[in-house]
Amino acid sequence: MDHQPSDVSKQCTFCQKHYSSKPILKRHKLSCKLNPDKTNQFVCAKCSTGFSRKDNLQKHLRLCSSGTRKKETISCLYKDCKMTCFTKTNLIEHLSCVHNKNIEACKTLHFDDEASFILWKEKEEESTFSYFPRATGSQQCGETKRNYYYCQHDGSDRFHVRKEQEGRKSSRKVHIGQIKRNFLCIAKMVEIIKEDGKQREVLYNPTHSHIPCMND
Repeated sequence: MDHQPSDVSKQCTFCQKHYSSKPILKRHKLSCKLNPDKTNQFVCAKCSTGFSRKDNLQKHLRLCSSGTRKKETISCLYKDCKMTCFTKTNLIEHLSCVHNKNIEACKTLHFDDEASFILWKEKEEESTFSYFPRATGSQQCGETKRNYYYCQHDGSDRFHVRKEQEGRKSSRKVHIGQIKRNFLCIAKMVEIIKEDGKQREVLYNPTHSHIPCMND
């Protein structure tokens, strides 16, 4: 993957992170943890969490577990944070907005058929020292169907084996079924199968909650 040279004009002077545009950089600076002038003037009435930007408070309010929702299922990765979310998408948004975690934006990819998607997926897994097994079951959304793929580290540490994994050509197959360690990882892929049953749109969140290594 090619990387463009860093643009100093879009770099935060407090934490040195780079952003894609100056408006995004400006919003970030208002909430940057290293900004000595940052003030949390917007406070959640439900849990008393403070925010320096109104839009971050509004996003938080949609997820705040102190509201009327019944049972939340995913806890924040930060031990001192009591926030809980319904989905990983909500968690990713929370980590990015509230904790300023550097999370790569979701990528949207298009493939003409299943074979081209699988080929890309295996190359991506090999180059990033990761593996994304497909979750059991599919979700029907109108005329389209969705399959979900999660990082192999994500989930319980019970033994996992899927039929589709038996014929996997990658050398990484030796670890399949043995890698889950009661760990939460935010990296995932959502495969959207179009009406014709061939074309695929894939939503890819590449950032992991851990550091992928060659031995995985």
